[in-house]
Amino acid sequence: MSKRKLKIGILGCGPIAQLAHLEACQKAENVVLHSVCDHAEDLAHMMGSFYSAKNIYTDYNEMLADQELEAVIIATADAFHISASHQAIEAGKHVLVEKPLGKDLSEAEKLKTEVERSGLLFQIGHMKRFDPGIAYAKSFIKRDIGEIVAFKAWYCDSTHRYQMTESTQPVPFQSDKAKKPAENPKSNPYNYNLLAHGSHLVDLARFLVGTIESVWARLVEKKGILCWFVDTEFTNGANGHLDLTIAVRMDWHEGFQIYGEKGSVLGKIYNPWYFKTSEVQCFLEKDRIYRQPLDNRAHFFHLQLESFAGAILSGHPQIGTNITEGLHSIKTLLAIAQSVKTGQRVALEQRSDRIKTILDPANFFETTEHSSQINELIEEAVDLLHNDIWMAHAKDRDLMGNIRAPGKGDIDFKFYVSKLKEIDFNGYLVMHGLEEQHVAGAYGYLNAIVNA
Repeated sequence: MSKRKLKIGILGCGPIAQLAHLEACQKAENVVLHSVCDHAEDLAHMMGSFYSAKNIYTDYNEMLADQELEAVIIATADAFHISASHQAIEAGKHVLVEKPLGKDLSEAEKLKTEVERSGLLFQIGHMKRFDPGIAYAKSFIKRDIGEIVAFKAWYCDSTHRYQMTESTQPVPFQSDKAKKPAENPKSNPYNYNLLAHGSHLVDLARFLVGTIESVWARLVEKKGILCWFVDTEFTNGANGHLDLTIAVRMDWHEGFQIYGEKGSVLGKIYNPWYFKTSEVQCFLEKDRIYRQPLDNRAHFFHLQLESFAGAILSGHPQIGTNITEGLHSIKTLLAIAQSVKTGQRVALEQRSDRIKTILDPANFFETTEHSSQINELIEEAVDLLHNDIWMAHAKDRDLMGNIRAPGKGDIDFKFYVSKLKEIDFNGYLVMHGLEEQHVAGAYGYLNAIVNA
């Protein structure tokens, strides 16, 4: 009697599907490729036919309407990850979505709520968790190392990366009809590299050590190289350092070190497209022996998919990155960006259901001689605190720092209110400290802006 296989569909037949997910479906013992879908009809039919998909679609909603389909791999451009995940969850399908999940925290939080309400399995494709060397390190840390003192990790992309992977990869098929995001994601190299590459570092840190509590980050840009150094504090008290450098003038350079109470772990991670198990040395103080696993089953996407399917079909524990961990990764990456901007350490979890914020831009400064910075401060504050803003104050300041009625000072209330609207703020906008003769005029001024 044959074992039941998970009927899975792939959304997106571009490079990441061709180089990773389609082959993973072919190799996974507990999965059958039920459907493929791509906006580009030529790509969809080419990949669907070659990999013997039962159904081929160009409309995602039509694929999701198939009652036999059980799960979806989302292998689209990053900009579509969250929206495509929403659609799949609403259609009752389990989801394995490529990393990064996204950069919009509020959208990710809405998705988390949907996932938890649905009871479906949701996993983000941080496939390095399924590198046998890293998996061995994880078990060694949990079993033998005792309390973790320090963690270092580095992810340094190479200027020679594509020439090297060219020798191991086929040339992916392209289509002029492929659906592309409105903006080129690589147009902002800071955001792109932090999300696309930094997400690997952050997930590795969480997988091996635990939850990151705070970050203090510095970014240096020289000679075409972007280098982030991030000091991290973990909730378990471990000290950490992350190095993200794009791109080094040398071979691919990625790895980690962990120093613990009873031993240490040293890891060298290879370019993922070599499909080679990481070299991991685990040292135990009590017997003074280094342990180094050798495992040739290093198609991480294949192992990731089998684990995902096993969790659905047999109730195995989920090893892959879940929605809560994915949300924490977004928070960490946003905190790193915020820390670079401010030069300050940023704590990730400042929220409480019982503690909320009253936002008052007039308290951001004592004078408005640097009025050009006011909108920037307002935007930063709303982005940082938007989920916790309970009330917004509406008072103004003049050039001497005196409190004034709204519209009588230098605060741009149209900009302020527009930022509140962007986060769907539905609390109170409160005037206070006004003289009686200014109340009616201030109310009319604010009312016109709010209802514009």
